[in-house]
Amino acid sequence: MKKKSTSKSRKRKTSRKTGEPLGHGDHWQALGFEGDDLIRLLEEIAQAASQVENLNPPWPGAKMEKLVQMELPWKEISLSLLLGKPPKEESLHILSAFPILSRTSAWKLKIDGVSDSYGPFEGVVDATADTGHPLQWFDPHFARNAAAWRAGGTVDVNLAGLALSMRRFDAEPYILHEGPRVEELRARLKAEGRHQEAADPQLSVTYVTETLRTIFSSFHDHHEFVGKVLRVAQTGLGSMVKGWRVELECRHDDHGTGRSLPVYVFPPALEAGYLPKKGDLVSGLLWLQGSYPCHV
Repeated sequence: MKKKSTSKSRKRKTSRKTGEPLGHGDHWQALGFEGDDLIRLLEEIAQAASQVENLNPPWPGAKMEKLVQMELPWKEISLSLLLGKPPKEESLHILSAFPILSRTSAWKLKIDGVSDSYGPFEGVVDATADTGHPLQWFDPHFARNAAAWRAGGTVDVNLAGLALSMRRFDAEPYILHEGPRVEELRARLKAEGRHQEAADPQLSVTYVTETLRTIFSSFHDHHEFVGKVLRVAQTGLGSMVKGWRVELECRHDDHGTGRSLPVYVFPPALEAGYLPKKGDLVSGLLWLQGSYPCHV
């Protein structure tokens, strides 16, 4: 079976202005793979993948006679390829590649819809938490689950995050000078007619642990986070990459007392010199993944 050795992350880059499909380049970079290293990894996945699934394209316009998902499972993270066979061609082409996070936490959420932010072969799910704030996540098995997500309803979604950046801050209050929380405040001030305050370039949000929710939608399935580390465990991709699984405390306004979100973090995402520890207060940006269980 012949395959192109070019990943989606190299072919299609994230564009917030033109509406082009998102890619997974920043997700692979968070694991430490890019350029030739990423190409070699994709070739290894294609040769060693032990799970193969034939699928139907989830969106109109996905002009492939065949869609295949291959997975190379590790202990806590699997590596996945989406391949397609174009009409009148014999070989499968790599359409996309991404890591899959296997250690998750169940959150009960109301499903609002789906979007094709990653193009015609993948999907992002839109939902609303009990408190009314939005969450969006990438489903690594969207082609399999698209019909179930489109049915809506309230679902126990299995969530996990991959840290794209993480830093520690020493004490509260923590001042946010940029990001979606600041932009939300700016929009609220404008709506209230407080235009001078809204236009202030020094506008900031003062964060205290008990007053703001842990994760805050930034762009599609990327979320800003500010919170406390409950637990830390070492993880990785065999001998290739070493990292950590951080249990991030999620307070009542996220999803009930005692809930947490597993967040995988690797050296490229960490602030220089920082290693995550229990009890740390951390902030950063994460990529949210969600998998479909059963309706409740």
